[in-house]
Amino acid sequence: MESLKCDVSFKLDYESSDLIGEAIAYYKPSDSDTETPYNIIDDLNEDSIKLPINSLGSYDLRVKLSAGAVSDEEKIEFIVGKCATCEPPKVNTVEEVEYGQLVINYFADPVDLITLEYQIALDDEFTHIIYSKVGFYNNPSESIDMNDAKLPDGKLLYVRMRRYCKSKGIDVISVWSDVLEFKSGEWKDPLECYWLAPGDDVGTVMCNGGHGYSWKTRATCDTPVPKIGSTILLPNLVPALKENIRKFLIDADDKYKTRGLGYIRFVNVTPDIIYIIKKDTAEIEFTKEVDCTST
Repeated sequence: MESLKCDVSFKLDYESSDLIGEAIAYYKPSDSDTETPYNIIDDLNEDSIKLPINSLGSYDLRVKLSAGAVSDEEKIEFIVGKCATCEPPKVNTVEEVEYGQLVINYFADPVDLITLEYQIALDDEFTHIIYSKVGFYNNPSESIDMNDAKLPDGKLLYVRMRRYCKSKGIDVISVWSDVLEFKSGEWKDPLECYWLAPGDDVGTVMCNGGHGYSWKTRATCDTPVPKIGSTILLPNLVPALKENIRKFLIDADDKYKTRGLGYIRFVNVTPDIIYIIKKDTAEIEFTKEVDCTST
């Protein structure tokens, strides 16, 4: 099915109209949930089929053909607006460049470009959109922080993109690009946390950082969420052992460099839990609850 965006008409590709008993075109504005049915059975032999649409804007079209008990349908998006054109971008790849960081590689024609938009969904019909962004034009790539976007780890996801253009003096939004399937990366972006060394007094001192309190820094672990048995990792993904702390965390207090990591609390992931660390392996050995709401 070919969309003719300027004169609100479309063409159907099929072998014969003789066997078709019912042909209905359902159209609606893209921002509406209400479809308008339009019987096109008498127009099937025409070169193109015109729809009774008189308002500018973006529309969704669904055409259903039935022959006895067998039916088929196709969907497209189209734009009504003074023959203005705005070609959609092409999404080429989505790559994981480092832990927690994805890059969308795409091409968008810069001519008449105002800005771009993309959506990420759990399904290729985009009924479950989990993240979207509008207002960028970093052609030919756009970065995504899985932490900020709250994308799930190692899951099959779908992305699409569209252009906002200024064409023939009017603002036009393109149809969505072809959908690209991709797998999300591993979410290992370092998380904000508080540390104490083995032998330190533990409790609400882990609710704040600074002199005489716990040390505010960043770390992660080798599991999607911290739990008993998880290994605490430094930002460069090596275990949080004292020899690695000495080597990689130059600004750490001497007690961590000599005694290692004893306790950790993640500020945003599990803020009410202190994890007790086995200093020889950097593994979580036990947990302890803490209330930081009153500190």
